[in-house]
Order: sequence, then C-alpha cells, then structure tokens
Amino acid sequence: MLVNIRVIHGVRVIYGILGLEPDDLNKFKYLATAYSHEMGGTHIVYEFIPYARFLMSDPLIKYRHNYNQCFDYTLDVLKAHKNTYDESVCRDFCDSFIGAQLKAEAECRPGVVQWLTDQNIVATVIDLIFAGTETTYATLQWMVLFVAYFEDWQRKMRAEIDDVLADRVVTLADRRRMHCVQ
Repeated sequence: MLVNIRVIHGVRVIYGILGLEPDDLNKFKYLATAYSHEMGGTHIVYEFIPYARFLMSDPLIKYRHNYNQCFDYTLDVLKAHKNTYDESVCRDFCDSFIGAQLKAEAECRPGVVQWLTDQNIVATVIDLIFAGTETTYATLQWMVLFVAYFEDWQRKMRAEIDDVLADRVVTLADRRRMHCVQ
C-alpha cells in the first residue's frame, strides 16, 4: 500500500493527475521499486564486467521496456498539457517546464532551447517522480515506525486529531492547531 501511495503522490504532484490506470500505475511502481529487488545485483555484474555479457542475458530488458512505456506515457501527458497550456495558470511541473520552454524560445536563447526539448523535459519529469517517490516512501515508513514504537505519541496524536477535527475532513487551516501531527 505504501508503494501505491508514494507513486500516486509523485505522479499527482508532477502531472496534476489524480489517478492512473492500473496498468500505468504498475509500470511506474515497477520502475520506482520492484526492479531493484527483482534483479538483485545482476545488472551490476552485467554492466561492469564485460565478459559476463557473453554468459548471461541482459537483466535490464524488462526495465528498459517499462521505462520506455512510462516515457511515452509522460510524453503524451506533456503534449496534452501543451495543447491546454495557459500562461496565467500553472497546474503542475509540466506547465512550469512548458512556460520555461516557451520563454526561452521567445527570448531566442539557443543555449537554453537546445536543452529544453520535450525529451529532456520528460526525462526530468520522470526523475522527479522517482525522487518524490523515494522521499515520500521514506517519510511514511519512518512515521509509521515512529508511531508504532512510541505509543505515548500515538495516543497524543490521536487525541489531537479527535480534538481538532472531530468528524470532519482535515484542511490546511487545521495545520496551525495540530502541533503533534504536523
């Protein structure tokens, strides 16, 4: 479940998308976590000991296949954002990159334009997803461990949530009044 939360959070922040189709979510999850567990250290042997390539198959075939599919998906999202881009509304990171790209083109800055290609933007967006995925995962994991280990803090946070929220949904305004949970 934490894997789903961290991948969905990363995709939502970067793309502004609230949900992914299950197949697309699984591809991002695989790239974010499962491939390293699945391969162990075989890719290191394959990449850094050239003679091993004659004795084993390429362990990165599945990774490259899923990466290419995620790349194509992200490129489609970027193109859709370009079609609906509005300079006055920044919906997410894709819009920020599109704005920078258009500004560099308008100002005739060839040194910047040559690097702000759609392919480079897509690669950067994917990197941001994985960086956000790991950060979110580590934070959630430590939070769960902390709360499980320190039962007194668990009781304090539960009491604070009950006192401040009662039966309503949390809002950003509640943050100032929730010192333990924050």
